[in-house]
Amino acid sequence: MTNKKLLIALSFSLFLLSVVNAKSVPFSELDVSSLLGKPNIRVVGEPEKNNVCIVYFTGIGCPHCAQVSPVLEGLLEEYQGKLVIIEYEIYQQKENGQVMLQYNSEYGSGLGIPLVIFKSYDHVVGDVPIIQNIRNKIDSYIAKGGNDCPLLGELSGGISIDPTWVVVGVAIMLLMVGGLIYFKKIPIKIKVKV
Repeated sequence: MTNKKLLIALSFSLFLLSVVNAKSVPFSELDVSSLLGKPNIRVVGEPEKNNVCIVYFTGIGCPHCAQVSPVLEGLLEEYQGKLVIIEYEIYQQKENGQVMLQYNSEYGSGLGIPLVIFKSYDHVVGDVPIIQNIRNKIDSYIAKGGNDCPLLGELSGGISIDPTWVVVGVAIMLLMVGGLIYFKKIPIKIKVKV
C-alpha cells in the first residue's frame, strides 16, 4: 500500500511540474525596474501588444556573440514593434552572470553564450543555431499571437498554465494510473536465491 501512495504522489508531482509555468509575463505588463541584473531592453518603435519577447545572453569580446548581435539588430529593424530583446551582457556586467545562473537553474538553458530564450522550454544556444533558426522562431511566435517575456519565477507575477503542457501532464497522469491498474492485476513475484 505504501508503494501505491508513493507512486500516486510521484505522478501528481510530475503532473504539476509539467503544467506550471511561473516564468512569463506580457511585455506590456513588465515592470522593467524589477528585472534582475543590468539588462538592456531593446525594441525599435512602439512595442505592439502581441510581440515576441526574448532574453538574450551575450558577452563583449565573445566572437560567437559578435556573429549573432548584428543579426538581432537587423531583426529589430525588420520586426519593428513586434520584437523585444531583454539583453544581458555577462562579461562586463558580472551581476548578469548571476542572472544567467538563475535562468539555467529554472529553465535548464545552459551556460553557453550566445543564448536566446523564448520560453522556459524553448531556448537556442550557439551562433550557428541562433542565426539559422531565429527568424523561423520569431515568425512562428508572431503567428501564435506573440509570447510573454520569459522571466525568472519571482518576477513573473504569478503562475500561468501553458495548455500544451496540460496535455502532457494529463498524459503522464493517465500512464501512471494505468500502470497502477496493470500492476495491481498482475502481481510480480521475484525469487532471490542466496
